[in-house]
Amino acid sequence: MKKQLLSALLLAGTTATFAQQTLTATDMTPAIGNSFLNVNCDTFNIQPGAAGNQTWNFAGLLNTSTGPINDTTTAVSVASTGLASLYSAANIATNSTATGAKIFLITSATKLQLNGYFQSATQNAVFSDPIDQFHFPVTYLDSFTDTYAGAVTFTASSTTVTATEAGNVKVVCDGWGTLKLPGGVTDTGVLRFHSSQVFRDSALLFGLPMVANFVLNTYSWYKKGYHAPLLTIMTSDQVGGGIRTKTVTYAKKNTVSLNDVSRLDESLALYPNPASNELKVRFESVNNSPVTISLTDLTGRTVASVAQTATQGIQSVNFDVSSLAKGLYFVQLQSAEETVSRKVTIQ
Repeated sequence: MKKQLLSALLLAGTTATFAQQTLTATDMTPAIGNSFLNVNCDTFNIQPGAAGNQTWNFAGLLNTSTGPINDTTTAVSVASTGLASLYSAANIATNSTATGAKIFLITSATKLQLNGYFQSATQNAVFSDPIDQFHFPVTYLDSFTDTYAGAVTFTASSTTVTATEAGNVKVVCDGWGTLKLPGGVTDTGVLRFHSSQVFRDSALLFGLPMVANFVLNTYSWYKKGYHAPLLTIMTSDQVGGGIRTKTVTYAKKNTVSLNDVSRLDESLALYPNPASNELKVRFESVNNSPVTISLTDLTGRTVASVAQTATQGIQSVNFDVSSLAKGLYFVQLQSAEETVSRKVTIQ
């Protein structure tokens, strides 16, 4: 009897484990055209909460006017930033409308890596050994560790300094459940990730060696069908320096229902791909909201665009691509609720 009970408990535990959400690169990595309004919040008394199966309630987060202003982040091609030679390993970038800061990413079916960031000639980083941010596919309790290295440029005492940075990062999917955010938003099927990063910056300042050690802890919540974190809580501590910074940011785009996002995203089909004469774009709309279908090149320039009328159901649009130069393009679908992007090759 005890053996039967133990077997039943083990089976129940196994079923619960496999019932967790599994996310892939398609769910989490940004695609060109994706845009999110990031709301910066008051950090006072805000903690990430417990791991495991949870309902994380952050409905009381307060938008702050004393911190950084709210910011729209858009995924763009690396070529459009004018910095492709500096971030040669990256294949996509994100651009901040508030600060102009750009983040350069290396995306694949198995990894999301950070190639670096650029705000100005005196504030940037290039990681020759990129930082692994996520490994795919990923589910509850998955984890990995990674070492990285590169060069960081910053200003100290009105002097521009380029430091060597080296460190390691451990990322674990430590929680799953439901996330509540301001505005009555409740997201289910959410995975939480804890990234613990330890690194050292070494440089010469006025001819003297300078070494600074930091610990960066980031908690981020993701769910299927989104390409950015729903919520991020990050703290940075300088070891022995007594300096701590903390930020709390959530993505306003999460007010869209998951069904709307997944239906348009998952139904989008391009054929033939590669295309030489005509490209067919097929998708399904779950409501009567109009959808604009655009074809853009690697610089972000729109080479063709069609505004589809407000119709619910399966839609089909044809593009004549016979006169386009050979190469890689992006098909972008934009509705009032979301933006979806796919690659297509013209040959």
